Amino acid sequence: MYGDWLQLRGDPRGALIAAHAQGDVQAAEGLLREHAEEFLGPFAPGAELASSVALGWGLGFWRRAVLCHHDGDDLDELVRRVLEHPSARFLEQLVVRSGDEEPASVGRLPLRSAIEALLQRGPLPSLRAVALGDRPEGHSSDVPVGELGGLWSIAPRLERLEVSGRAILLTRFSERLRWLALHTAGLPRATLVGLGRARLPALQHLDLCLGAAVYGGTCTDVDLARLLAGDGLHSLRWLGLRNSELLDELPTLLAAGPLLQRLEVLDLSHGILTDAGACELIEWWRRFAHLEQL
Repeated sequence: MYGDWLQLRGDPRGALIAAHAQGDVQAAEGLLREHAEEFLGPFAPGAELASSVALGWGLGFWRRAVLCHHDGDDLDELVRRVLEHPSARFLEQLVVRSGDEEPASVGRLPLRSAIEALLQRGPLPSLRAVALGDRPEGHSSDVPVGELGGLWSIAPRLERLEVSGRAILLTRFSERLRWLALHTAGLPRATLVGLGRARLPALQHLDLCLGAAVYGGTCTDVDLARLLAGDGLHSLRWLGLRNSELLDELPTLLAAGPLLQRLEVLDLSHGILTDAGACELIEWWRRFAHLEQL
């Protein structure tokens, strides 16, 4: 209906919506070439920011945007220009990559600036999935992230969140959340405490890198025990407690709570397991026998 209305007004986006709806790839590509300025602006092929953004289309609008930080780019300005463009009206997935540039080398915090630009943008009611930061192969990102609680007010339908970086502070959560991954070398205690208190009835996948104290990981076994009681996680089926200095305590904590019996997959990889922890795991092995993957 919206596409028909646009076509009656002579708006080329109406024709693009129709081409996408009919699966007419050739017609859609022709319209994108002919009206590149209107549909893509600074992100059109050959334009100034074309190499910084990868876009996925659906029914005449961007449905997915992947933003990559390059030397000379202002990542926060890139976020603003993408979200302000008319083609982003129904954006569902946003990925913001900080690149391999270290904060100390640029004198500023590109990812944090981009997050602030996102939080200041205002309501994004169509947004369902957000990924922030990079996961360098073999180690965790050291790019600062900071406070993220404002995401739920600007994206009330957000269901999937992936964050990679340092100092990930997230103490409030949405009941719509279905998939959460926090990749860090050190998870702040406040974030784990917030998760333990949250009611997340839709959450099915939770992947936490707890990290080490030397990198800002301040979680304790008491905080983990509250999370593993599973009071607010009745749909959880996939749990990762990775890269943890507390791995020796995890078998007993998991075995003592009801959450373990609801899980299908448990990932304890990249943690520090001593002989004592291995003995605990063997002692409680029957509690873990139902898992499809450990």
